[in-house]
Amino acid sequence: MSTFSSDRSALFAKSTDGKGSKSTSPNRPGTTSTFTTPSARGSSTLSSTRHTPLSSYRTGDVAAAVPKRMNLEKLKEAEQWRVKAVKTLKTSLFGNWQPDYLSAAPYFDKAASLYKAAGAEEQAKAAYMKSAECNEKTSTYAAAAMAYRNAAQIAKVEEEEEAAGELLAREADMWVLQGDVGRAADSLVKAGVQVEDACPKQAVAYCLQGVSWLAPDQGESVDLRSAPLASDVLSRSLNLCLRNEQVHPALDISDKAGRVLRAQGLTSSLYKMYCTTTVLQLYIGDVVAADKTFLEVHLQDSGYIRSVECECAENLLSAAKGLSRTALEGAVHALSRAYLDNSVLKFARRLTVDRISGGLGGEEEEEEEEEEEKEGRNGGPQHGGMGPSLSAPEAPLLLLLLPALSLLRPGPFPQGRSCRGGRLPPPCRPNLPLPPPLFPLPPPSSSNGAKPKHRPLLPPRSQGGSLFLLNLPR
Repeated sequence: MSTFSSDRSALFAKSTDGKGSKSTSPNRPGTTSTFTTPSARGSSTLSSTRHTPLSSYRTGDVAAAVPKRMNLEKLKEAEQWRVKAVKTLKTSLFGNWQPDYLSAAPYFDKAASLYKAAGAEEQAKAAYMKSAECNEKTSTYAAAAMAYRNAAQIAKVEEEEEAAGELLAREADMWVLQGDVGRAADSLVKAGVQVEDACPKQAVAYCLQGVSWLAPDQGESVDLRSAPLASDVLSRSLNLCLRNEQVHPALDISDKAGRVLRAQGLTSSLYKMYCTTTVLQLYIGDVVAADKTFLEVHLQDSGYIRSVECECAENLLSAAKGLSRTALEGAVHALSRAYLDNSVLKFARRLTVDRISGGLGGEEEEEEEEEEEKEGRNGGPQHGGMGPSLSAPEAPLLLLLLPALSLLRPGPFPQGRSCRGGRLPPPCRPNLPLPPPLFPLPPPSSSNGAKPKHRPLLPPRSQGGSLFLLNLPR
C-alpha cells in the first residue's frame, strides 16, 4: 500500500518551479507531453517535451503560413520573364523586322507558371493566352492547345464558366489543326459541360459539334484513330443532351455512336446503345421508325439477337404496337435488366400509351389543343379572325341564294343605319370557287356588227324560273 502511494505521489507531483505538468497526448501539437519512466520500484523520472504551437497548424490561414517575401519574389521573377517575352516580340533590324514568336512562347509560359505560383490568377491566365497565341503563330498547335487548357483551368477555379468554355473550344480548334480529332471532340464536350448551367443551348451545340468531328455521317467510314476517346465522349454527349431534355439531338448522337461502336467492336456498349435508340424513338412517338430500325439495323447483328438488351427492346416494341398499358409497364420495368444509364431510364419511365399513340405527350398535347381552340374561337388563321369558317355543304347553298337575296326590298341595317343609295351593299362572299352558271349564255354573234344580247341570269316566271322567287316579300 505504501509503494502504490509513493508511485502515485511521484506521478502527480508538482514541478520545482511550482507549476503542475500536464499529461496529454504526445502527438497533439501545442501541448506538453509527459512521459513517466519508472527507474525503480517506488520512484520515477519525469520528462516533458514541448511541440510546435497549434496556431501554425490552422488550415484556413494559408496566406499567413506562406511568407509575403516569397510571393513578392515570385511576382518579380514572373514580371521579368514577361518583359523578356514582350521584348522578343518587338521588331528590330537584327530580327529582320519580324517578331520572334518562337522564343516568346516559352517565356510567356514560364511567366504564367510563376504568376500562378504567386497567386496572381488573372496575370497567369493572360500569360497563358499570350503563349497560346505565339504557339499558334508558329504552327505548334499542340503547345497552343495545352496553353488554352491551362488558362481554362484557371477560369474554372475563378468560376468564370463562359470564359472557361470558350477557352476549351479554342483548345478543340487547336487539336483539329493538329489532326487529333479525338482530343478535339473531348475538349468540346468538356466545354459543353462547363457552360451547361449558364447556357444549355450552347452546351448542346458544343456536344453536337464534337460528335460530328468524332463520328462520321451516314455512308462514311469510321476513323479508328479516335478509338481511345470515342466511347467516353459519345456517352457524355448523350447524357448531356438527355439532361437538358434534348431528345432529337440525343437520338442523332445514339445513331452515330452505334456506327462508331460497331466499327470498334465494343459489343457491350453497342447493344446498350441499340436499346437506347429504341427507347428514344418510342418516346417521341415514332413507332414505325423504331420498328424499322430494330428490324433492318439492330437485328442484322447476330450477337444482339441473343442479348438481354434485344429481349427488352422487343418486349417494349410489342407493347407499344399493341397499345397495352399492362404490357408497356412490364416492359419498362424489365429495362432494368439491360443496365442502361439513369438518364435513359428516366425517359423510359415516361412512356405511356397516350404518348406512343399520339406522337406527343403531356404538355405538348395540351399546347396544341389550346392553339386549336384559339383558332376555332377566332375563325381560324385563314379567315383573319372575322368569324367561323363555312363548311363544304353550306358554301354552295349560300351561292345559290345570293341572286335571290339581291331582289329583296332595301331596308334599314340591323344596326339601325340606312343604306345610302337605296341598295344593299354587295354580299360578303367567301373565297371559294364559283359553281358553273345554271343558264349558259349564248355565243356572241358578230355577223351584223351589233352587240350581242345576253340572256338575263334569271328566267321569267313563264319559263319556270321561279326557283329563287318563291315566297319572297315585296
